[in-house]
Amino acid sequence: MNTISLKFKTIIFSAVFLFISFTIMAIVSVSAILNLSHKITREAGIPIAKRAAAIVDPDKFLELSRTLNENDRYYENLRVELFKLKSATNCKYLYTMVPKEGTVYAYVVDGSCDPSDTDNFSPLGTEEDISSYGDAPFKTMRDGTIESSGLQRQDEWGWTSSVYAPIKNAKGEIVGIVGADFDANSIMGTITRSILVSIVITLILLACLITVLSYTTNKIFGRVRNISSHVSDIASGKADLSHQIPVGNDDEIGDLAKSCNILNKTLLNLVSTLKSSVQALGSTGREVESNTNNTKDSVSIAESAIEAIDSKAAIQSESVNSVFESTQRLNDSVNLLNGKISTQTDTITNFAATVEELSGNTDSIDKNVNKIYQNYNLLVQDAETGRRDQQAVSQKVHQIVEQSSNLSNANKVIDDISQRTNLLAMNASIEAAHAGEAGKGFAVVAQEIRMLAENSSKQSQSINELINTINDIINDIVRSSNLSTKSFENVTKKIREIEKMLQEVHGGIDEQQLGTKSMLDSMAVIKASSQAIQEESVNMKRHNEVVFSGIETLRSEAQNIKELSQRAADSIFMISSDAEKSSDSAKKNNQISEEVMGLLKDYKTT
Repeated sequence: MNTISLKFKTIIFSAVFLFISFTIMAIVSVSAILNLSHKITREAGIPIAKRAAAIVDPDKFLELSRTLNENDRYYENLRVELFKLKSATNCKYLYTMVPKEGTVYAYVVDGSCDPSDTDNFSPLGTEEDISSYGDAPFKTMRDGTIESSGLQRQDEWGWTSSVYAPIKNAKGEIVGIVGADFDANSIMGTITRSILVSIVITLILLACLITVLSYTTNKIFGRVRNISSHVSDIASGKADLSHQIPVGNDDEIGDLAKSCNILNKTLLNLVSTLKSSVQALGSTGREVESNTNNTKDSVSIAESAIEAIDSKAAIQSESVNSVFESTQRLNDSVNLLNGKISTQTDTITNFAATVEELSGNTDSIDKNVNKIYQNYNLLVQDAETGRRDQQAVSQKVHQIVEQSSNLSNANKVIDDISQRTNLLAMNASIEAAHAGEAGKGFAVVAQEIRMLAENSSKQSQSINELINTINDIINDIVRSSNLSTKSFENVTKKIREIEKMLQEVHGGIDEQQLGTKSMLDSMAVIKASSQAIQEESVNMKRHNEVVFSGIETLRSEAQNIKELSQRAADSIFMISSDAEKSSDSAKKNNQISEEVMGLLKDYKTT
């Protein structure tokens, strides 16, 4: 498998490190420029936002935001004042807003431009979702502080920076906000150009540094490669140990070359000494191998004679052992038979007692089964009564379900009335707005009707949710009731099955009682036969002991002869084994000498 060279790793690591360093420097520089731009626009926008907020009359502004009357003189006067302030500064848009619902705000007075500029002017009451403006306007409306949004990109106007100031009445209440937007496209263009220049400079410097690193590493790693090549030859066993590595410059790599030359000289002396020692060792090993082979031949002759004696003794011993084992097996068989007969007699006695006890237990079980059968009839009656009661409960639950659907229909009628009332209130509000001052009283009534309709709608929704919850609970009760009814039916079915099983158990117990009486009669006959067999076995064992004593004496003498022969054979075998080991050691010694010579022959010492 190909591996990446250390030189290539060094170049790559240095290049990556430098690239990361330049990138971090560029990010830090861009961040500093952005912070400076934000600070400049904030410092420029705060005085403008404060002056605009000071121009606004909070009470008249609040009334204008409620009526949205474009014919109000205050609307035009405030627009002109804001437009003059905007024209005298470098801000792009200057406007006032009030919150409506959530992140939706409505424009009140827009002093950014003339109303004829329909692309940039926002008419009175225009609503807009300002969630994309950032958190600054919401924080100003919430905390009453002057806030800056920083640099932001808007889909319609590009990059902008905005400052927001609160509009407060005499009580300190926040009734709206003033917004001043500044064009930041030029700033972002400068930042973009700076980033591009930084990238180009970084790439140029990186290319130069890689070139310098390549030249330096070629000089350094070329010398290292010469040393590595010579060390590889030594490791492969084919090096010229008389060769010296060029030292070159007097630096760390030169010191490494000197150390390798010292190691080379030490290896030269070691290999020369090993070659001489191995040649002498090979000659001695061959002499030892020849003497060991002669010893093995002499031992083989003696071993053959001992094996013949041992074979004869083994045949005699095996014959005696065979007779002894046969007699022993006969004696063991008699003992085993006697034991089994005794065990059989005891077992028959115990079994007879167990059968008698089993007969008594069977009578008791028969009585208990009769009692269970009586209780079972009472259980059948109770299960049937429970099933009928559960069916009555299920019918009542279904009636409740039908009544809950009537409640849901009634709630739909109430919700329809609420929606119609709400529509009527909206129409009344529109008519009151068309009537102007004369319709203010009617507008209050319409507002109350609308609130009543909304409350009715909310109550209708609450009732509907409550009915749905009740329906869910009733449905769960219906499902549980159905499952309970099925469970009673299953219980009744299982009870019927138990009835059949009890009848079968009762019949089986009667049959078992008849069989038990028959077994007791048979056990008495078997017990008498076992006692007669045991008496004959005792007589047979007594005659067998006399024969066994004579065979034991003959077996002991044959064993003594076999042991003496075995000792002689073991002695000869040990001598032969030692001679074999000596021969093997001599062969291994010769092989090792040849292998060492094979390793050392390729090293050149002259």
